[in-house]
Parts: sequence; structure tokens; C-alpha cells
Amino acid sequence: MKIKKPFICILLAVQVFFVCDALAKKAKGPKDLLKLIEEKGIDIDPNQRKWLEEKAREQEQIARESKEHRKWYVKQRFKLVGRWKKVLTEKIGEADKIEIQTTPYKPNKNNQILHVIEGNDKVQSFLNPLSISEWKSGGYCACHGAALLVFYKGEKRLETLSFHHSSSLRWYNGPWPGDAVMTQKSQSEVPKWFASEGYTAFEDHRQEKISEHKRQKDEENQFGSYFPKKVQLIQFKTFVKNPIRKRLNELDEKYPQKSVSKLYSSMMALGCRGKDVSYVLKHWQEFAIEYPGRYNAEDFANAFEELQDNRQGVYGAACLFFKNEMEGLTDTVNNSLSKEEKISWTIKLVPIVLDSGSELNKVRLLDSIKTINDSRVSNLFLDVARGKVGTEVDYSNMWINQEPGIRATAYLCLASQNQESVKSEIKERIHKFDVQQDKAAMEVALALLGEEGLLKEDTTVPLTFE
Repeated sequence: MKIKKPFICILLAVQVFFVCDALAKKAKGPKDLLKLIEEKGIDIDPNQRKWLEEKAREQEQIARESKEHRKWYVKQRFKLVGRWKKVLTEKIGEADKIEIQTTPYKPNKNNQILHVIEGNDKVQSFLNPLSISEWKSGGYCACHGAALLVFYKGEKRLETLSFHHSSSLRWYNGPWPGDAVMTQKSQSEVPKWFASEGYTAFEDHRQEKISEHKRQKDEENQFGSYFPKKVQLIQFKTFVKNPIRKRLNELDEKYPQKSVSKLYSSMMALGCRGKDVSYVLKHWQEFAIEYPGRYNAEDFANAFEELQDNRQGVYGAACLFFKNEMEGLTDTVNNSLSKEEKISWTIKLVPIVLDSGSELNKVRLLDSIKTINDSRVSNLFLDVARGKVGTEVDYSNMWINQEPGIRATAYLCLASQNQESVKSEIKERIHKFDVQQDKAAMEVALALLGEEGLLKEDTTVPLTFE
């Protein structure tokens, strides 16, 4: 069936209304406020009145410009139906050179020339794979684009386009009412064309996008696969192949109460938040925590035992026990465990986090358990402080910021527990710490243990500890 242009224009009108309506709506604050002041006879400071009048004029100017832009936008949308590529071809059809330049946001005053493609046949070759999806076009990308495409005829500069995310083009001072979105086929072929002409950046970026999308999809599938099919269908609204369904069935037979298989799958899923997998949707993560429900120590121990040889699963067990949240681990454990069970599992799982957890989680977790009054926890702090347990943080990691490392943090936790026996050890080792925040933490530890004259006004105190 052939669709006539009037019908297309009607559909465009609907689209244009929603796109442009927002441009015409601007805040009325200053003007309305001035009107209210006049009506109520309120006496205000002359400078305040002048400021409000200036803002009101600015508002009126914005409204006029928005109205003008809306008229132009509507006119161009109808005028260019089926002609987005044609008008570009008319303007650059005689060009004999394409310069690829840096975009305006670069720090250099003049745009840098990155690559040059010469010949009118090359320009025609560029236009061949280019096709535009007009229905998706008309918006504006917030960035300046990856590079500028500047078309010349001899020394005369004809037109300038910017290339955005391997998917759209912006025509500077051109007739397009917004960015032109390339069709899916063009989004593949145009970057390849530039690569064939010696400029590979667009194609490299496209391949990076493909790889990133595949990585995210694989990680989503990996996460979902650790749950039974019924849960996948309910929670994820999609079918994901389950490589461990057989394993879960075996656990259900071995542990008839079935809570062990739930804990097992949740531990595996939460392990994805470790260093193996970085992309997990928030609602999946929350669901992984809630899925097991209330568990007892025996079920948790059985699930943990089944995961002994699985690094990801063991880390996931620690995440589940310490309630893994988006911002890091906390010390809120499951209320169904007794105090003794909580301490026992804390001693067993903290070293796992100190080896496999994120930099900030390591420090936070140590700080969170310092209030546990038990000699086993104090001994664990000693082992951490002396380098027997855990991997020291990477101080260059942005997330650790100004926090001390795990060794200094452990000493500080011991001091907060009033462990006088470590005072001499801290005094002996304080000079071995090279990082500023570590030294500050050690000085605070000594001060907590009664050492005077160490803290100065400019001493950096880690914000984690209160």
C-alpha cells in the first residue's frame, strides 16, 4: 500500500506537537511575582525590583525564541518529509574533500584536523551507504559529537556535520530540524566506510558498543541463570537458559526443605557483584537478597559448604550475610541467627570480603564489626593489622578516596575497643605507614589509647570513624 504525503504530514503533526510543546513552556515566576507585588502594593528594595524586571525580560525573550523555534521546527518537519538526505546531497554533492576535525569542546582554540579524505568520488562514496530514519530524527544529542565532518570544494568550506555515537549526524547551520538518526544498516556501514578510508575511530567505537552490549547481556543472563526457571519468568520476564538447574534439583533432593538451594542460587547471583561481573540491575540485586527469605544457620552452612570451591559463590555468601547493598556492605545480619552464630560467621566471612570485596567495602566492613565485643573479633583485627589476613586496598582507587587501608583501620578498630596491649605495637609500626591517611589513623588510634601530643589541628581524621 502506498502511503500518501498528506497522511505522513498528519502523523508528523502529532509527533511535532509533543516534541515542540515543551520548548514553548517556560517558567512564569519573575513576571507573576512582579504582578503580585503590584497588586498587593508591596514595597521592595529597588535593586530587587530591578533584578526581577531583568529576569522577567529574559523570560519573555526565551518565550519569543521558543515560539519562533517551534514555528521553524514545524515548518521544516513538513518541508523535509522524505528529503533529509536529498538536501544534504544537494549541498555537498560537489565537495571534493572531507576533513575530520575535533569537536568544539576540545581545549584547543582551533579544531585539530584528524584525517583528510580527498576526491569528489569519495564524497559520493560516503553518501551511498548513508540513509536516514526520519521518524526517529529531530531530537538533539546533549554532546558535541565524536568528531566534525567538514566538507570542502577546493578551499571553500561548504557544510559541517558532527558525528554522534555512530548513530546520528548534526548539521551545523543546516536545514535539518534536529539531529538525523541513521538507519540501523547505515549505523553499521558508515563507520566501516570511514575505516576503509583510513579513519577507524568511528568503527572502533561501534565495536566497543557492540562488545559492551554483549557483555551486559551475558552478565544479565549469567545472573538470571542462577535462579530456577519459575523465578526467572516471574521476576525477569524472560527465559534464560539455566546451566545449574540440575545442580539446584540435586540440592533439593539432598536438602528436602529446599531453603539450601534458594540460598545457593542467591549466593551465586550475589557473587556477580564481585570482581567477576560488574553489571547487575538493581532490582535483580534486591531480589537476590529477598529471595532466600529467613534462613537458619544450618541451611546457610550447608549452602556455604556446597560452594567451597567456587570463588564467586563464596563471595556471594559473604554479600548475602552482610546484606549487600548498592553502596556497599553493612553489618545488618539476618535476625534469625543467634548471637553466637552471627559472630562465628562474621569471623569466617570477613576474610573473604577483605580478599575479594571492593576497596571501600573492606574498610566499611571492618568499621562495622568493631562494636562486637568478642575476643575472636579482636584477634581477627590483629591478624588483619599484621598482614596475615586480607589484601591491602588500592589507594589509587577513587572509591577509597581519603580512607585508610585495612591495616591501619584494623589498628584503629582495636584502639576503639580499648585494647591497651596493641599500644606499643602501634607506636613501633606507625613509622612504617607511608600513606597520609594511614598515618593519621594510627595517630588517632594512639590518642584513643591515651597517648598525648600526637594530634594536631591539621591532622586528617578518616570520616568513617566517629
